[in-house]
Amino acid sequence: MVANAQLARNRQPDDVQELVELLHVEGAVLELRALGLPGGSVSAGWFDDTQAATQAAHLLDSQQPSGVYLTLNPVDRSLLARRANRVAPVRKGPALTGDANVVARRWLPLDFDPERAAGISATNGEHHAAIERAKVVAAWLTAEGWPDPVRADSGNGAHLLYRVDLPNDQASAILVRRCLEPVAARFGGRGVVVDTAVFNASRIWKAYGTTARKGDDLIERPHRKATLLAVPQTLESVPAHLLQVLADQGPEDEVQRPLGGRGGPFDVDAFLARHGMAATKGAWQNGGTRWRLASCPFSDTHTDGAFVVQFPNGAVAAGCHHQSCTWTWRELRERLEPAIYPSPHLVPPDGPQEPPLVMADLREEGLTTPSAGLAAGVWRGFFGRFRDWVIPTTDGAEETIFAGAAVALGLALGRTVAVSYGRPLYPNVVALVVGPSGSVRKTTVLSRAAAVLDRAFTSDFLRVTQSLGSAEGLLELFCDDQGDALEAIPSQRVLLSESEFTNILTKMGRSGTANILDVLISLFDGEDVTPRTRHRPISVRQPFLSMLATTTPENLQGRLDPRFIDSGFFPRCSIFWATAREPIAYPEMPNEAGLVALASQLHERAKTTDSRTLALTPKARDLWHDLYARYVGTERQMMGSRARMLTRIPEQVMRFALLYAVDADHGTIERDDLETAALVGEYLVATAGALPALEGRSAVEDVERRVLAALKAAQAAQAWAPVSRIHRLVSGRIDAQRLRQILDALVALELVERRTQEISHHGRVTVYRSREDPLSHGHTVTGS
Repeated sequence: MVANAQLARNRQPDDVQELVELLHVEGAVLELRALGLPGGSVSAGWFDDTQAATQAAHLLDSQQPSGVYLTLNPVDRSLLARRANRVAPVRKGPALTGDANVVARRWLPLDFDPERAAGISATNGEHHAAIERAKVVAAWLTAEGWPDPVRADSGNGAHLLYRVDLPNDQASAILVRRCLEPVAARFGGRGVVVDTAVFNASRIWKAYGTTARKGDDLIERPHRKATLLAVPQTLESVPAHLLQVLADQGPEDEVQRPLGGRGGPFDVDAFLARHGMAATKGAWQNGGTRWRLASCPFSDTHTDGAFVVQFPNGAVAAGCHHQSCTWTWRELRERLEPAIYPSPHLVPPDGPQEPPLVMADLREEGLTTPSAGLAAGVWRGFFGRFRDWVIPTTDGAEETIFAGAAVALGLALGRTVAVSYGRPLYPNVVALVVGPSGSVRKTTVLSRAAAVLDRAFTSDFLRVTQSLGSAEGLLELFCDDQGDALEAIPSQRVLLSESEFTNILTKMGRSGTANILDVLISLFDGEDVTPRTRHRPISVRQPFLSMLATTTPENLQGRLDPRFIDSGFFPRCSIFWATAREPIAYPEMPNEAGLVALASQLHERAKTTDSRTLALTPKARDLWHDLYARYVGTERQMMGSRARMLTRIPEQVMRFALLYAVDADHGTIERDDLETAALVGEYLVATAGALPALEGRSAVEDVERRVLAALKAAQAAQAWAPVSRIHRLVSGRIDAQRLRQILDALVALELVERRTQEISHHGRVTVYRSREDPLSHGHTVTGS
């Protein structure tokens, strides 16, 4: 190890060249990228020539971009073929380096940034605070046995770069992320943010020697050049065991789990109070909270230094700044509440079962918003990180945010994972968000999910359709077009994104496109589809279809047809009722670093190609028996359409349990995965029950009765009725094509007569009348 006093002092005057040489190890390829060029464009190129990279960085900097960056870790040499040792304007997506293009991890980065409004430079005081905080962290890690880092000024904050030797795989990504979190917990806050989102392998890093330009160049907030501050003469890699020691000090996901009730953020105040621990509470970075404990619970030799931190997503970390203390939050809870691990049961295995969930506040008819929203405990892992990124940018509903996160995470996983539940259930989420126009920002929130997916995946990996024209058009998305033939792409991922859900219902109600209903159900279930088509033969194999759609309560009520419930289409939908949040007067622009981090997480998940089926652990299986009994009990207490809406709730809960398990890197579905999914399930029971009651009538009977009643009224006037008049008599609530199908079926059952006759100004038209008092007839139309 090289002591600080022995750091190289006569560095080359060109910091860009020195950084390139640090990164260009053993002929490594790196990407050079400039963001925020005039007009908002991006330029990039790939380099294995240090001199060419240095010259290109200076050239880009002269064009006044917001920043010039380099990839920290070595990149696949094949990317040189995109633009070899030169830069040019590029588009987003596959034209830039992704995590999959990184061949190894060579750096663990620490980024210290002053807390301030987005898009502006730091003041001199803010800048100095970040530099000083980085010095404190470097000294702490040196005392822990870490080698000296590269220290740098980012222009607005500070950087520490530690050399590591890790493969580029999921385990390394998790390790690096978990190393960042305890540093943020111990040293973040008080005006400086320790960025925990810089763990992705393809992370781009400020090119030292170029200028950081955020906002306008003001005297109080000037643009500054990023510079290298200190580079060890010999770079040593951090030993693997020291990385693991740091990672083990990271935060724990904590949730309040009242017996059988909803979860919520862990109440640190109550925890400290019930154990008589005095603490000073204050704000912490990114909306988190820090408690400074009056005494250290694990030491009698000092009183200062102990802390508890709650991250914005609810996770909790704890520890002490004294080097002799290495305890964590989990150890503190185990010491004071020894029975807390494993997590308490959602339903006591030996105690009485809770009564079935009954939504007593639902009206008998019409749509009604569920009285309670999503439980706080559902915001685990990726869901919480996605929410934290979206919340500052819009006052859109949290339910919409959750739906977008669920669909995005499921699409990243595809058919690589499943849970066996009579058949394989894949993590494709069919989400319908219902809420008033404007006030809950449904479209704005869903655009955030679309941005993450667009950044994470190429159009070949994930295909998106925003207009469902026909079943054939949808099925073609799962195939390669060979001109005269369509070749199925096994396991192709497709997202059906529909800003007005009732457009789909309208298409399913027309005779020419009615087959959309059956095709959608088959695709939602992941079944192979080979329909009869009028054009080229189509055979879809192993499809993966998710849906993210929105509508208003008024539109949904106006288009609800019981046959969509009877067929199983609606019960397959996870329905989210969007509720307004407090308005945000000046929402922030979406944070680019957060977007990249989320997209990188999804991209990393999508790299897995081996299919696996996750089983429930014995504890999870025991819990499932209790939960299933509650779902069945609730279904039996309801009637008609509401009962039918609940038939797929168990499947939906299993899908969410699968999402939570994979997101937590569990090899099985554990009890806490199922507990969290059960919170989602309880919410979905409430939202399914909020649909209008159609008790006592099947889908067919409802339409048939209305048509026959209209014909009876026409017959009383001794008149034959054309379709247009029947349509008016049934209030126009049936699509004209659907009405003709019903009339054809009634004629076949000899309940209705049909003939053509001359009508003035219309010529010869088809007219109908009933053969007898139709409402007393015993027949019903089936299969129409």
